[in-house]
Amino acid sequence: MSLELLGELCAKCRDLSPVHRFASALEALKFSKENQVELAFISSRLHETDAFEIGIRLREANHNCILIYITHHAEDCIKALKIKADYCLLRPFSPEDVLDCVRRAAALLGYSNTPAQINCFGNFCLSYKGSLVNFKSRKARELFALCVDHCGADVTIEEAADKLWPNKPYDDKVKALYRHAVMNIRHTLKRHNIENVFFSARGSCRINPSSLNCDYYKYKQDPLANIGLFCGDYMSDFPWAQEKAAALYFHKLSILNSFVGNDKNQVQN
Repeated sequence: MSLELLGELCAKCRDLSPVHRFASALEALKFSKENQVELAFISSRLHETDAFEIGIRLREANHNCILIYITHHAEDCIKALKIKADYCLLRPFSPEDVLDCVRRAAALLGYSNTPAQINCFGNFCLSYKGSLVNFKSRKARELFALCVDHCGADVTIEEAADKLWPNKPYDDKVKALYRHAVMNIRHTLKRHNIENVFFSARGSCRINPSSLNCDYYKYKQDPLANIGLFCGDYMSDFPWAQEKAAALYFHKLSILNSFVGNDKNQVQN
C-alpha cells in the first residue's frame, strides 16, 4: 500500500485530520517537535534510522501519540509491543483493515481525554487530571479496585466481605466496615469532583466504566491491539486479583504464540 493511499484512508476519518505524509522519518520527527501529533503510522523497516527508536522519540515529543507499525514480519510486532506501541498492521492487509485501525485509534484518542485515569496493570492507582487520588483508608481503595475489577457489575456486600476481610466472620461489624469504606470512597471522589464514577445501593456498589480511562478496560476491549499494556502484573497489591493476573498472562502468551506461528506458516507457504 502506497503512502498516498494510506494518507487518503486516514483522511476519511474526520477525527484524525489533517493528515501529513513524510518520506523521511527524520522529517516526521522534526515535525512532531513543533506540532501536536496524535497518531503515527510507521514502517517497521526504515532506511535511515531504527523504526522503533523513532517511535520512542515520537512519544517523548507527544506523550499521548498513538503508534501504529506496518510490517511483513511477526517479530516486528513483538518489538513494537515492547515499546508499548498501540497497534501493528501485519502485511498483507486491506484498506478495510486500515480504516478499522484508524477508527479504533480515533476512539482511543477520545477515551484518553477522560480525566479520571486508572492503572490496573502493576499496582492499582486512580488519578485525576494527572494527580494521584489518595483514599483515606486502605480498604476504601481496595473496595474501589474491586469495583473496577467488576467492570461496572455490582459488588455485593457479601463478596466485598469475603475479599477484603477474609479472616473475619460475616457479621454486623464487617457490614459496618463495608459501609465505612463506601462512605470513604464517596468523600474521596467528591473531593476531586468525580463522584459520578461510583454508585452504591443497599447491599452493593459499582463503578461507571464509561467515565474512566482504564488500562485493563482498553486491553479487555481489544487484547491484540493493546497487548503491550499488560506486562504480567494485575493489581499486584491485592491477593484476590492474582488469579486474574495469571489468566491474563496465559492469554497474552497465547496471542504472542499465535503471532509467531502465523509468521512461520507464511514463510513455509
